[in-house]
Amino acid sequence: NCLGCVKATSAAYWLRVRDDFPGVFAARSEMSRRLGVRLVRWKGKRIFLDELPTDVSLPPIRESVSCGPECGENK
Repeated sequence: NCLGCVKATSAAYWLRVRDDFPGVFAARSEMSRRLGVRLVRWKGKRIFLDELPTDVSLPPIRESVSCGPECGENK
């Protein structure tokens, strides 16, 4: 996926982006607030990125998944 992919709704994905790429996370968070778009699902509900809790542990990394032909690795 593109770094900070706006099509991603996984809380685990966005938690990793926040930890590993704080600048990208901050930019996406500001943009989503400005546009009124809740990008992430948390406990079955859509929330803004800056509403993700800071005290949760990350699940183990799973296999990379492509969200479309333009986003995937060449095989």
